[in-house]
Amino acid sequence: MLQHPLDILRVLPHDIRDGGGLAERHAERHQSVVHTDSPSRVPGSSSAATLLDHHHSLADIQQATGIPTLFDTLVVYESYPMDQSGLTEANAQAGITCTGIRPYAGSTHYPLAVIAVATGRLQLSLEYRQDVFARDTVESMGDRLLRILREVLADPGQRIAAVDPLGPEDRARIAAFNDTATEVPDETVHRLIERQAAATPGAIAVRHGDVLWTYRELNERADRMAVELRRRGAGPETLVGLALPRSADLVAAALGILKSGAAYLPIDPKYSSDRLVFMLSDARPVLLLTDRATGPALPATDVPRLHLEDLGLDTDAPTGVPTADSGPENLAYVMYTSGSTGTPKGAALTHANIVNPITRLAGILGSGPGSRMLGTASINFDISVFEYFLTLTTGGCVELVRDVLVLGEGGDHEGGDWEGRVVHTVPSALGEVLDRRTAGPRLDTVVLAGETFPPELLRKIRSMMPGTRVINGYGQTEDFYAMTFTIPDAWDGEGGIPLGEPLGNMRVYVLDGALNPVPPGAPRTGARPDRPPARQHARLRPRPRARSRPAGCDVDLPGRRMYRRGDLARWNADGQLEYLGRVDSQLKVRASGSSPPRSKRS
Repeated sequence: MLQHPLDILRVLPHDIRDGGGLAERHAERHQSVVHTDSPSRVPGSSSAATLLDHHHSLADIQQATGIPTLFDTLVVYESYPMDQSGLTEANAQAGITCTGIRPYAGSTHYPLAVIAVATGRLQLSLEYRQDVFARDTVESMGDRLLRILREVLADPGQRIAAVDPLGPEDRARIAAFNDTATEVPDETVHRLIERQAAATPGAIAVRHGDVLWTYRELNERADRMAVELRRRGAGPETLVGLALPRSADLVAAALGILKSGAAYLPIDPKYSSDRLVFMLSDARPVLLLTDRATGPALPATDVPRLHLEDLGLDTDAPTGVPTADSGPENLAYVMYTSGSTGTPKGAALTHANIVNPITRLAGILGSGPGSRMLGTASINFDISVFEYFLTLTTGGCVELVRDVLVLGEGGDHEGGDWEGRVVHTVPSALGEVLDRRTAGPRLDTVVLAGETFPPELLRKIRSMMPGTRVINGYGQTEDFYAMTFTIPDAWDGEGGIPLGEPLGNMRVYVLDGALNPVPPGAPRTGARPDRPPARQHARLRPRPRARSRPAGCDVDLPGRRMYRRGDLARWNADGQLEYLGRVDSQLKVRASGSSPPRSKRS
């Protein structure tokens, strides 16, 4: 639907939009009409008859696409002449007076129609359906359209892409949406956990089945791992592959890798051998930390393996202290995504990229000592970063289970009768849990992210889990977490559930095709500036395709990059981002994205 005034100008032919100015292209086209017999000029064609072989009726197009509505916006240019003076004279002679005559009159059945009438002066009007748009919304569109037209008239030679669609009020509103600057600890993830271990050494940090480790025990075990990893070449800006089953040792290993100064590279033995070989050859970790049960499932590569059983972690010998440390700008992990081109890409995040979101999220959740977090996510997904590090930096307990579906299996299964503070999962998984139960699990807070949050799921949560706080989260692997929306108790989800507002120190923009910010309400793709700076897609060897999809220069801080999303979104009047779908054909199953090229290859 047309909600961005520049869309009116972007219905012009492609070469007008992307090259040269309006005046230049208009002159070329006028000249071509004068010197040819063609009623309209098609580049590379001398006759309008060329178009006849490609003619299809709108009914045929609609039937072929299978969509119920082809158009929801109408742009009309009425150029036929009206003899106003003749009409006035005739009316006077007849002794009658007619007023309000115009070439186009009447209410449109389209949600929005833009009517341009060529009289002595160009007249513009906006017709709209009151059940779709509020009057003030349409008035804002009209104001923006007039401002854009005045800018074009002032400089007819400029490119359409260079036209600024924002007025001072729009810029002020967008700046207010992104006024998120706040203090953040200048620390690494593992130092924050060490600080918590010193404050509450006897508190339970990790639980898996019958295994319970205190903060002291977890910290000492991770220290032993770090010392051994350092001896084998791990250190700042190196990667250590991590392929372990879900267990308390998995949490200790991730922490131990960070303590060694290195970053961890999650490896899922269930991935195809080709994908694992690609990841290991692409990322080039110095070590692969696994155990003897998991090792046989991994493909043979030249990456040295280190088995957990060979580290002597259960000894009571004094704990060594890692001799090297990393800083906030060093890598913490590299997590491979499906890749928009079908080739997996490693998103490289620093400690600063993690500490900022978990600090902000901890404040939103009210996390602290004694809180319980259900650990359901694979370490190959960044929900695990939320579960492990947010909890362990605030004194809570991570309770590991097979996956979130155990909540739907009742008390006879591990975790089936779990009660705690926070569960973070994807909407489809929680929906399946509730489908399996007659009453919902007793939780303080459920955080949902990774997929579209359907309103019917919210209504089911309200019915089966009364009193549970519901948070809709949003982010991408490239920055871990960007925004949240705590859903008010009275909200029924009608009209869609917003993604929310940016977290502290995060900024989000909605950009048009020319990478310009668009006014609130206009649907476009999103972009998030690198603040704090992220590595995006990592290659330890330089390659042209190592780069992320840049959205250009930071809107507010020239010289800084922005990361461009493939999501379609818009700002609403309350400064919350609303998700409208994808601009590509990426598919998601349980928050795992798959691009068409990869699907075809599979």
